[in-house]
Amino acid sequence: MSINPNRDRMDDIDDARLEIERAAERAVHDARERERLADVYPIEGHPSFKGAVDDLKSEARDFLSVRMAMFRTEMKQKANAFRVGLPMVGIGVVGLLCAFVLLNLAIVAAIANAFGNYILAWCWGALIVGGCYAILGAVAGFMGYKEIARVGILPERTMRVLKQDQNWIEREARSQA
Repeated sequence: MSINPNRDRMDDIDDARLEIERAAERAVHDARERERLADVYPIEGHPSFKGAVDDLKSEARDFLSVRMAMFRTEMKQKANAFRVGLPMVGIGVVGLLCAFVLLNLAIVAAIANAFGNYILAWCWGALIVGGCYAILGAVAGFMGYKEIARVGILPERTMRVLKQDQNWIEREARSQA
């Protein structure tokens, strides 16, 4: 039992008021829907031309808005994946460029050593560093490539739904002919 009976009555009044407002909103919505349907179907089962065109425009608008929302959502997901994959590809490219420069330097040093009596310490250092850069670049590039290949570029769900829509339209066109 409540301590304040007036509070319970106020809650009941508020609940009743909300129910009345909801019922009024439903009645207005139902009246508008009946009015819209009266324009579309002036004679039972036979749509008017204006109603058919209005329905077609409404369905086309709904169709396009759903497809565009799907496209935007899927492209946002792909953009997030590219934010991860592209920097890794960039690191891989930089690593491979460093390896290219250092390995070329080592080759030059080896060739220079073949013609002279130089100490090979700096050549071997360049080979080790160049090899490390090559390994780092190859691993980062491979990881970035795999991430991008996993996600793909095309919006797959959107393409699948559009293909299903195309098949449906073709079936409908064949059945109408």
